[in-house]
Amino acid sequence: MIGSNVNAQNETLRQIINFASNLKNNIYGDKLNSVLSKGQTTNSNGTIILITTGAGGEEINYQTVEMTRISPAGTIPQATQLDMNKVIKSSSILEYFQHMLENRGVALNLIPFMPLSRGVVRKCIINDIQSRFPDHDNLSPPRKVIDNLLQELKYFSEDFPVFSTAGCKSITSKLDIILEGIPNPSIAGLVSDGF
Repeated sequence: MIGSNVNAQNETLRQIINFASNLKNNIYGDKLNSVLSKGQTTNSNGTIILITTGAGGEEINYQTVEMTRISPAGTIPQATQLDMNKVIKSSSILEYFQHMLENRGVALNLIPFMPLSRGVVRKCIINDIQSRFPDHDNLSPPRKVIDNLLQELKYFSEDFPVFSTAGCKSITSKLDIILEGIPNPSIAGLVSDGF
């Protein structure tokens, strides 16, 4: 069954590439610059194809967590620091796609979606709370409230809870439950008492 899914995915990718290869650059004209260097030979007509996928995501998350774990003071790596060859090799779809593009003289450029750190998720929580109470200028939820919500999230590593598996996606629904029917942020303990 797994082999048939991979074959179906490969066929879909093949159809996308064939369709894209047949496109003419007349849709965008000269307005769309190629991401390829001028010295690179290619069969491409300058068309840029963007495809988003979760393929390779586990490897991206793994590398990000491990690099942060061993870095001084938990410095979060930049996307350019990832080993994209390992990311490609971690996914048969990406490997196939890269091979197919290389055979056509086109480079595969991956832009990884990095996992969100606790610091970024903390900002999402603050922004979400502040947007719910626009009449309260400079609303600053106490750290305890935010920390409690951060504790409810899932992380890629239980022993190193730095990167949320869902990023900021679950924040709104969790706050909906916590703040249901609360018209005033002071009632919910969302007004900072200085701590």
